[in-house]
Formats: sequence, structure tokens, C-alpha cells
Amino acid sequence: LDYPVLMASDILLYQADLVPVGEDQRQHLELTRDIARRFNDQYCKGNQAKKLRGTSRPVFKEPEALMAKTAARVMSLQDGTSKVTTTTTTTT
Repeated sequence: LDYPVLMASDILLYQADLVPVGEDQRQHLELTRDIARRFNDQYCKGNQAKKLRGTSRPVFKEPEALMAKTAARVMSLQDGTSKVTTTTTTTT
């Protein structure tokens, strides 16, 4: 749970419109969009927002995924047909 939340905080901090992600990180971007939407709904509507900032515009943007058609996944150098994992063993 730590990595997706840290990724979300980086994206939201820098107000990214488009975020280059692979298909295995798309769910992390969806979490980012959910966090932005929830924050904006909670703190950027009505009287609370006007008291805090004098306006009711959103604080965080909801970024979109920028997915390349090629290289959407980082493949293993040992077996080019499988995805890189943390459990890949190396033998020399």
C-alpha cells in the first residue's frame, strides 16, 4: 500500500495532467484520481472552500494516463516473454 500512495502524492503535488504509466501501474493512477476526487469533493465545494481559499475551484487535478503502444510493460532480460518480477532469480 505504501508505493501507490507515494506515487499518488508525487503526481498530485506536481499537478500533472498526463502521467506516463505502464499497464501494470494503471491501477495506481486510478487510486490517484480517487484521492484527488475525494479531496476536492470534501474540501473544495461550498462554504468550506470559500473560508479556506476564497474560491471553490479544485485543489488537485485528476490526471489522465499516457500509455505508449510499445513498451507498456518492462519485460525480463532473461526471458523476453515474461514480465520483470522481484522474485526473478539469477544464475551465473
